[in-house]
Amino acid sequence: MTINIDNDTPVGYNIIIKFKGGSEMADVTIYTSNTCPYCVAAKNYLDEKGVGYTEKNVQTDKEARKELMAMGHMGVPVLVINGEEVVGFDKPRIDDLLSL
Repeated sequence: MTINIDNDTPVGYNIIIKFKGGSEMADVTIYTSNTCPYCVAAKNYLDEKGVGYTEKNVQTDKEARKELMAMGHMGVPVLVINGEEVVGFDKPRIDDLLSL
């Protein structure tokens, strides 16, 4: 993360924060179930990093379960980050895809 402070503006200060990997928000979907501790860990990690995501619970959502199976997966968590699939709670891969 880079923080630039510009104090030459007429109204005071402009603070510009740039995150590594650009300023675009990542498109993140996480497939979960009610009883999956790794799903909870992955969601907590994304929350800690300030990453927004869409959760799809395959235990309560038949369409989410069909989507997951169509991708060839039977277990959770599965994260889809900007179209790239991450099977399991793989922090290094998540960080890489999110440019953290």
